[in-house]
Amino acid sequence: MPIAHDSSLTRRFNVRIPLRDGIALAADLVLPAERPAPAVVMRTPYGRGGDRATERADAFANAGYAAVWVDVRGRGDSDGRFDPYRNDGLDGVDVIAWAAAQDWCDGPVATYGGSYPGRIQWLTALHKPPALRAMIVLVTPADPFVENPTGVPGPMHVHWFRMTDGRAMQYTEAVDWMAVYGHRPLVDLDEAAGFRSELWREECRHQTLDDWWEPLRYQHRIGEVDLPVLHISGWYDDEEIATPANFAAMTAAGRSGQRLLMGPGGHQVNSDRKLGEVDFGHEAVVDLYAIMTGFLDETVRGKAPAEPVVPVRAFLMGANRWLDLPGGHLRTASSGPGTSTATGTPRPGSATAGSSRLHRAPIPRTTSGSTIPTGRSRSSPARPRPRSAAPTTSPGSRTAATCSCSRASRSPRRST
Repeated sequence: MPIAHDSSLTRRFNVRIPLRDGIALAADLVLPAERPAPAVVMRTPYGRGGDRATERADAFANAGYAAVWVDVRGRGDSDGRFDPYRNDGLDGVDVIAWAAAQDWCDGPVATYGGSYPGRIQWLTALHKPPALRAMIVLVTPADPFVENPTGVPGPMHVHWFRMTDGRAMQYTEAVDWMAVYGHRPLVDLDEAAGFRSELWREECRHQTLDDWWEPLRYQHRIGEVDLPVLHISGWYDDEEIATPANFAAMTAAGRSGQRLLMGPGGHQVNSDRKLGEVDFGHEAVVDLYAIMTGFLDETVRGKAPAEPVVPVRAFLMGANRWLDLPGGHLRTASSGPGTSTATGTPRPGSATAGSSRLHRAPIPRTTSGSTIPTGRSRSSPARPRPRSAAPTTSPGSRTAATCSCSRASRSPRRST
């Protein structure tokens, strides 16, 4: 869909943001008509421009927020060398301080992003930037060794390294990835895919949780973060472990303003009512932009919602409807053998809320009948539906929504 040009918004391209070590990051700005205004910062390795990035930035700007879309260090038009996650914490501190000091910003800053841009929000929040007021984190990867019991990366992870090789996004469809994934030894998978990645090879060399992994970790310190956070994921997201775990940890630490939205989909947030051949019904897709800006209005601007908002809203698999959980615990929505004992999170096909009856959710399959491939990757940007294209929630449920965020898949086909 073509982007509609809004003359009330001000656009500034390739703005340079200086960092403490002399590196400059590239940013595009979309500023609202009424300024100064709070800022929303999104940092990404997947390219700050394009139709989807513009759609997202415009949605925040139309809601009265200055959108600051930034290429991370070493990607796109930003200076420096891309070393995944290792500089993003302090770089985020500098970007937030820069945004807060601009004449178009009235001081408060929020951050937004999914997957890789989700994890780096946590890495930045550990440094407690003074201007940071809230975070919207979608389908966020867990710490190393949480999803995988060893440090050996899954074969499909090399797809992410190929896709982010160099400064620009790489075309990956020309590679026979199924043949690549069967290659051994794993350390040579990059060459089997036709390129060489020192980042891949270095990761393969660290098969225990040594100090090399420390810059990528945040969950063991998550209680140090004292910010309202909107946590978003879906039951079929292959990074699903971290989102409810992070919500539970922040709630247990007594951090106010925590919201959790668990939708029916995968790593692509709110993109479709279907996943493979499974149709989750007409309620599956919601107005996620209204939900996110409503959360920011409450937590950044201090505007009370029209009606009370529950801390947890989850999509009831099988029954294909949403559940509001005022108690703030997914455990109360589940019973039976499908429930994770670690987080109380109902998995697809597990017992459902308010009943011990099992609603079996089918495993999504492609039209060929094979299960949709999943894997473990760094991921990519979230793609909520524009307001005009998605069904809205019921009154008073602005922060209760499904979600799906687009990501750089580890499978041969990129879904962003």
